[in-house]
Amino acid sequence: MGQCHQIVPTILLEECLEIQMQNWLCGYSMMIGKDTIFRIEARSILEGLRIAWEKEFRQLDLECDNALLVESLLDGGATNSKMVELRLIHQILCRSWK
Repeated sequence: MGQCHQIVPTILLEECLEIQMQNWLCGYSMMIGKDTIFRIEARSILEGLRIAWEKEFRQLDLECDNALLVESLLDGGATNSKMVELRLIHQILCRSWK
């Protein structure tokens, strides 16, 4: 059975980073066009990691319900991926996090 990719219309994606006590820390929004859910979720993870790094957070829990994306990042497939977002996420994850 072939793989199904859902295309979403242009929307404004808003996310926020929270500390353990559920206090709002910071947020971001980004315009997204017609793209796959996989790429949109990868972009969201990338932006969250960039913000955390810029704010000098070196330890965080990252949650993602996209099993394929998580597997791609954990098994090292992101290093040679054709998808720029995966390679950039891999580069950020290779920094000195706790």
